Amino acid sequence: MTDEVPGSPTPDEEEAIDAALNRLTDQFLRAEDEARAQLLEMRENLEIERLEAWYRT
Repeated sequence: MTDEVPGSPTPDEEEAIDAALNRLTDQFLRAEDEARAQLLEMRENLEIERLEAWYRT
């Protein structure tokens, strides 16, 4: 006899949920990495613009 709670997910459903959560986590982490890279590039570009403006003065 198992201790399953009525309405609880089956082992197959739990596996599918875990897989979906893992995919979402991976997507989130990739998006976060891309956002960080874009922010770093923007900061570098801004610093270059500041230096160019400073050299022109």
